[in-house]
Amino acid sequence: DWYISIAALALQRSTPNDEAIVAANPAGTPFMTGADFDFGWSPGIDAAVGVGLFGNEAIEARVMYSRMDAGYNFTSPGNFIGVGFTGPGGTQFVSEYETTLMSWEVNWRHHYSDRLSVLAGFRSLGIEDIMSTVLNANVATGLYEADNNMLGVQVGAQLSVFEQSNPFQLDVFGKVGIFSNQSEAGIREFQGNNFIGEFQSGSVRETNYAAELGVTAGYRVFENVSVTAGYQLLWVN
Repeated sequence: DWYISIAALALQRSTPNDEAIVAANPAGTPFMTGADFDFGWSPGIDAAVGVGLFGNEAIEARVMYSRMDAGYNFTSPGNFIGVGFTGPGGTQFVSEYETTLMSWEVNWRHHYSDRLSVLAGFRSLGIEDIMSTVLNANVATGLYEADNNMLGVQVGAQLSVFEQSNPFQLDVFGKVGIFSNQSEAGIREFQGNNFIGEFQSGSVRETNYAAELGVTAGYRVFENVSVTAGYQLLWVN
């Protein structure tokens, strides 16, 4: 007994915080912060496959992937410091911010009934942030990169509001997990296309947490085929 699901995602990253990225030099007044990047909806994929065992048990694997983009352009109103450089007022900044999410998980699921199941398993979450800022049409470029590679364990539950015999289905689910996060970040600088230097923060290992909540509504078209739509939230601290 096995099952498979494939979903197309429209995923939106939350707005980054408002810490200064480019600021007045020396006053420190922010010219560009993370909050200036407004991420729209981006496509992604969410696919899972499971195999039933021993009646009420199942092993399932799931993969989720998306790449989200945002941009921000401005001209500095005065002397600036940021993205690896200092310079005069009137400098043009063209920034592109990209976040890539890659998640895979393997879970053991136990069915208490046709409507309620619980799970426990392993999950990997990879979150990569890249921000490229070009000054004065390629005179100089600052490239920030940050990688968070999280590996940990999670537990969760799923509840079906209606009986499985009903062609209409409404499910709610939730998961929480604790992860060991290997984090690295730094900035590389270019003059034109020529590499001129870099600053690295080094590697940091810390404990992080994540939670996922969702609700899906579906209709069984055939005995073994259903179409669904829903909303889900992935929170990572």
